[in-house]
Amino acid sequence: MKKLFPLFTVIVCVMAFSIISCDSGSDSGTTSGGAGADFDASLYYTKTDLDSGQLDTRYYTETEIDSAFYTSSEVDALVPVTSPQTRFIDGYDSFGSSVSIGWDTRTDDQTGGTLSPYAGWLIPSDARYCLFQVEFNNCQKSNTNDVNLCFSTDGVSASTFYLSNELFPDSTYTLVVYVGAHQGQTMYAYIGGAQDPGLDFTNTIRVTNMVYFK
Repeated sequence: MKKLFPLFTVIVCVMAFSIISCDSGSDSGTTSGGAGADFDASLYYTKTDLDSGQLDTRYYTETEIDSAFYTSSEVDALVPVTSPQTRFIDGYDSFGSSVSIGWDTRTDDQTGGTLSPYAGWLIPSDARYCLFQVEFNNCQKSNTNDVNLCFSTDGVSASTFYLSNELFPDSTYTLVVYVGAHQGQTMYAYIGGAQDPGLDFTNTIRVTNMVYFK
């Protein structure tokens, strides 16, 4: 027992020295080990940094993004359509007579050949362009002539879109067209061209105004 006592004393002394060293490194903030070792505050953002906004000039702030993509001038360039109006090309004129081509096919607000006046879209006075959605429903063609879908205010000067002459029976053909507008006038859609396109008007062509551009 007497021979073991000096060894026990040495072990206790070594352990005590180790504890003192660790505590000293932790309290002083040095890199000698323990909590806080090798901490560099410049590598981290504080809560104040995060709350104050942009942290790195290589990236856009929320304010910069909003300014770039949602400026008032860009929003003002649009004239929203709050109540879209769907008009029909149904193969009949306003007197209920069958017609397949020309200005008399222009849109009305009913279907099925009933006596209904022509109806179009009144273009806002500050709009220069229009976006329309066009739907052909069940347009089975009886020939291979082109389908000339026209937009005009008078049937003379028109924007014309040439549609495929291979429309499949019992199908829906949907497209969006961008048309130059006549400010403050009424725009109509109709079937133009020099030849009967051979469309089946059992179900009508539907045209809806979507948005106007200044």
